[in-house]
Amino acid sequence: MKLTKQKLKQIIKEELELVMDRDKEHAMYSSDDELRGLGTNITDLLELTGRVRSHLGEMQGRYGELAHMGTYATQTQEAVQTLSDKYKLALDELSRSIGKGWYE
Repeated sequence: MKLTKQKLKQIIKEELELVMDRDKEHAMYSSDDELRGLGTNITDLLELTGRVRSHLGEMQGRYGELAHMGTYATQTQEAVQTLSDKYKLALDELSRSIGKGWYE
């Protein structure tokens, strides 16, 4: 498979975004390694669903039987993104709750 310049730029952009997201750590991670581990797993899911969607897109062009699967890959990636967004919001809420003294 030959990569076009545009496709290569898109791949580089996506990978840089993933690396930058992984480097951002929530303040709650310093207080609980299990929160960090869960966040890492969610980030891994985001990366994996992105790779599956990309790879599936390439395969759909070769095998018509896979054409319908793009919708499912997209839905899965969107669901994992929603999970990630909700997790970040939950961490923010947890941080505020700790600030109020609700947890030790």
